[in-house]
Amino acid sequence: MCEEKWKLCQLFSDQGINNFQECWAECAELFFENPAELNQEYPDLYTAIKAILNQDPIHKIKILQPVSAA
Repeated sequence: MCEEKWKLCQLFSDQGINNFQECWAECAELFFENPAELNQEYPDLYTAIKAILNQDPIHKIKILQPVSAA
C-alpha cells in the first residue's frame, strides 16, 4: 500500500507504518476493537486478517471455516 494513504487515514501510528511487527500488532488491535473502520479504510487488509484469524468480528462469526486435523 502507498505510505501516503496509511498516513492519511490515521488508523496507524508512525511506528505502525514504519515497523512490520508494530503494524501487525496494530492491525490485530484494530481488527477486534474497530473492525468496521478497518474494513472501510482497508477492505483487502480486513479480508486477509479475517482469513488468517478465522473470525469476522463485524458479523460476530467466530469460526468461518472449521479446521480439520489431518
